[in-house]
Amino acid sequence: MTTAAAPPARDYGIPIALGCVACGGASIGLAFPLLAYNLDDWGVSEAGIGLFTLASAASTVIATPFIPPLLGRFSIRIVLAIALSLIALAFIGYLAFPSLPAWFCLRFMAGVAFSLLFVSCESWALDRAPPEKRGLIMGMFASTFAGAMALGGTVVAFVGYTGFAPFAVGAGIAASGLLLLALPGRAPPPPEGESASPKALWDRMKAAPIVMAAPLAMGAIETAKYNLIPIYARRVGFPDEVGAAMITAAGLGVLLMQPLLGLVADRFGVKRSLALCALAGTLLPLVIAAMGAAEIPALIGVFAYSGLVTGLYTIGIVWLGRRFAGAELAGANAAFALCYGLGQMLGPAGAGAAFSSFGPTGFMAGLAAIAALYLVILGLGRGRAA
Repeated sequence: MTTAAAPPARDYGIPIALGCVACGGASIGLAFPLLAYNLDDWGVSEAGIGLFTLASAASTVIATPFIPPLLGRFSIRIVLAIALSLIALAFIGYLAFPSLPAWFCLRFMAGVAFSLLFVSCESWALDRAPPEKRGLIMGMFASTFAGAMALGGTVVAFVGYTGFAPFAVGAGIAASGLLLLALPGRAPPPPEGESASPKALWDRMKAAPIVMAAPLAMGAIETAKYNLIPIYARRVGFPDEVGAAMITAAGLGVLLMQPLLGLVADRFGVKRSLALCALAGTLLPLVIAAMGAAEIPALIGVFAYSGLVTGLYTIGIVWLGRRFAGAELAGANAAFALCYGLGQMLGPAGAGAAFSSFGPTGFMAGLAAIAALYLVILGLGRGRAA
């Protein structure tokens, strides 16, 4: 007679998930300015750098269908170890092969690895979070990721972007996450059977279209926001320092507001909380545009806007955890990430077209329209489970 293995006396599942996503987030946050500055020094055009960043979004879309089968075949610790190792190897590769084609391939590989990392960590945190505290835990998850990305970006300010040091730091940050995998913690149940097939993603999307529309909207908004807000700042007459400060304000809004939004979702429910975030995402860009070149009000507006609209993802993932559980969760989470990646690919093009056609106000109106569309979807889905 066999008995099931007892769970470890101390379950560090949530700390492992938070720690690993922090290591991955910090390394990716370091990679953004590190690679962009080097590419600019090589004489790569702004359009070329923009195309280079597409490698990350494309990798998410391509990789996520294969995450459930991987988690079904290998333990989550092995998948996380592979992901962290690949991110570390990418930094070594950047240093060893300084050419645009090689860096594009390495950036794609790092994007695939980060998709593995993020979906695995998110699934682990969702599975281990008590239902009554799921909003708070996932808010902490989002804040941990945002803070780690911001911290990673500051590394360049201290060690520069050339030479051995920044690439070694990036590799070291990613590799340090491997130490966390030695901690005891009960892993989430692996996907099995149909849940472990790539088709599971499409099935989860059909089963919960309103849930899946949240990351689609958020991916479009977030990518357009971070890429085009500095240009928006220039067009309305701000100095470049204020444009940079607007990016910082946006990041701080995400960092500080997600646990609060998670508590709101725990207290008032996911649908009401998502409606609040979508309404804020509709109105605040228009308020920011109306402020013109008033620096302090614009910074406050961007802080509030970024923090509240990011709730579309944070609260959406809480809803996902309530809608799916057990072996279904990994496939559902991968579908959630796939929708976010699709939004990343679609958002900048639409917002950029609105910017080019109608100027700064058109850009903000484009951001508002994305959130408004999700608000309409929520309204039309009233009474439906998802």
